[in-house]
This record gives sequence, C-alpha cells and structure tokens, in this order.
Amino acid sequence: MLTLVTKGTVEERIDGLIAAKARLAANLVPEEDPRLFHRFTRDELRALLEP
Repeated sequence: MLTLVTKGTVEERIDGLIAAKARLAANLVPEEDPRLFHRFTRDELRALLEP
C-alpha cells in the first residue's frame, strides 16, 4: 500500500501512530498462531470487548 503524507503534518503523525500500532499488534498476536482462536471462550471475548 502506498501512502502519500506531507512531512511535518498531523497526517504524518497519525500515519506513524497507525504503523506503530500495526507493528505492536503483529508482535503481540502473531497471525500464524492457530491456538489463538481457541484460547478465549465467547463469554471471555464479550467481556474483553464490553465498554
């Protein structure tokens, strides 16, 4: 994906935050871990996602 962002702008800062969050998520939750989807019950997932 190509992203055009002007240097020194709010958009540049937001783009950096999005990239940092993506790297963090990739390090914490590897996609290739098949056990991840079986680790939480439906009720546990609901509890995690509730406000």
